[in-house]
Amino acid sequence: IQHLGQSSADIAKYVQKAEKALQRGRLKAALSQYLRVLRLDPANAGAKESVAEVYASLNQPALAAEQLSVVFHFYAEKLNLSKATLTYKRLSRLRPVLPEEALLFAQLSERTNQREAVLAYEAALNGYRTLRRDQEIFEILERLTKLDPTAERFQQLADAAIKQGRTREAAAAYTGVALEFQRHGVDGSGQFAKAYELNPGNAGAALGHGSALLETDAMQA
Repeated sequence: IQHLGQSSADIAKYVQKAEKALQRGRLKAALSQYLRVLRLDPANAGAKESVAEVYASLNQPALAAEQLSVVFHFYAEKLNLSKATLTYKRLSRLRPVLPEEALLFAQLSERTNQREAVLAYEAALNGYRTLRRDQEIFEILERLTKLDPTAERFQQLADAAIKQGRTREAAAAYTGVALEFQRHGVDGSGQFAKAYELNPGNAGAALGHGSALLETDAMQA
């Protein structure tokens, strides 16, 4: 207990010295003090944020981003959305976010800010496409079709599903394309046909395909 108390006292002393150094514009001296805090308390998020700020001021964005990435994951694990959001945005100004960072932020943001979630999912999607991570691509497209359903997204999901041999999911996605086409006054019979071919048990595909066939028969009669 005495050791913990001494560590806390030392941390407070180092932080005070760092703040005084910052007031005097002595960035490297402040950095040294904050790093001493981290040696005593490696999980100290506040110290990591301060280290990142000093690194940024010293024109060392890579080192600043390294600290902010750790802080972002810390706040994300604590489900502290407000601080995670601020940290994520600061990180994105230092370097392109990594796909796993964007994916984590998207998952955090889904319930509170759908627009930010969609943008983050798209950033993650682009990153995983570069890495050719098919499973992550498929899962992200599934989320995007739920949050922001468009014919284009459903088509991308269908392509990703077929690439992985997921015929049931591909059929559902083609049905989504067809329904979006219909909603915008576009013929979706071809997509219903593909969906039915992939999975005749899909009720939406069967209904849409059957209706399209009846319409064709009626026109030819």
